[in-house]
Amino acid sequence: MTDHPHFFSQLGFDFEVLPDDRFVGSARVQPNLCVPGTVIPRPSMLATYADIAIGFPAAHRFTFPAPTLDLSMHVFRTPSIADLTMEAKLVKIGRRVIVGECWFTAAGEDDPYAVCVATFFTTADPMPEGWRTPTADNPMFSPTQDLPEPIAARAGIVAHAPGSVEISLQPHISNGTTVQGGIVALLVERACESALGDELAPAGASHVVTGMDLRYLSGLRVGPARATARVLRSDDGSSHLWVDVTDAGDDDRMMVHCLATARPLHAV
Repeated sequence: MTDHPHFFSQLGFDFEVLPDDRFVGSARVQPNLCVPGTVIPRPSMLATYADIAIGFPAAHRFTFPAPTLDLSMHVFRTPSIADLTMEAKLVKIGRRVIVGECWFTAAGEDDPYAVCVATFFTTADPMPEGWRTPTADNPMFSPTQDLPEPIAARAGIVAHAPGSVEISLQPHISNGTTVQGGIVALLVERACESALGDELAPAGASHVVTGMDLRYLSGLRVGPARATARVLRSDDGSSHLWVDVTDAGDDDRMMVHCLATARPLHAV
């Protein structure tokens, strides 16, 4: 257990949820949220921003908690700076399922460099009495806290074997019941980097994960959560990997499936 501030407070968020269910915002992205040695925000951190940007309007529409069912995060070019702007909107509002998209643009630019699509579903549990859509001045987000070490280290990700990494549930990476979905994406990202030959040390990154298609199947009940990446094919400068995330303390019960893509850092 740690006394670290919740990692949400280190995202540098400034945002607004508009009456038409659009979420507009910006973020001052700290270097330790980026791929080491670059100004590229880790795709798992972009997934975290998107999960919040789409999930808040979804929960507001449902008036019920809205867990993430799936999330597809893709980075298609290199941003010029880490700081970003984002805009999310809901593209399908059903009785039990809501789908939204979120586009990311480097601050000061016009053309997006990444996009995320995510699906949320309703639960049978009503929102707590007095619940309202959070805002950027929510204590969980503001004031922004300093992140003095890479987010993978702060989250407590440790090596299990080449291509396999683990994380335990801690309050500063929790969504209240399990490991927050963006941190699970970070676990997947680190498993991919490890499978492609990177060390877990902060300076060890030689690959950048550019795409993740995640299916969230179950939460972490016992722990640790273990992500194991397998390289399916690697050619033409791109690698395709399959990643399973299991609850290692609960008979390896499946938590997440992910198909990921990556490129060598020098080719991004």
